[in-house]
Amino acid sequence: MSGWDASYVQKRLGHKNIQTTINTYAHLNGQDLKETFQNFQKDKQ
Repeated sequence: MSGWDASYVQKRLGHKNIQTTINTYAHLNGQDLKETFQNFQKDKQ
């Protein structure tokens, strides 16, 4: 959420699999998903 790259966080925490990092620390809410989708739609135009 603070703009850190997940692979950087993975390495700093020593997680072997990036999915461990994402499942533990990346929790998107409905607003996050809505904004990301809207940005995606803008990029497609």
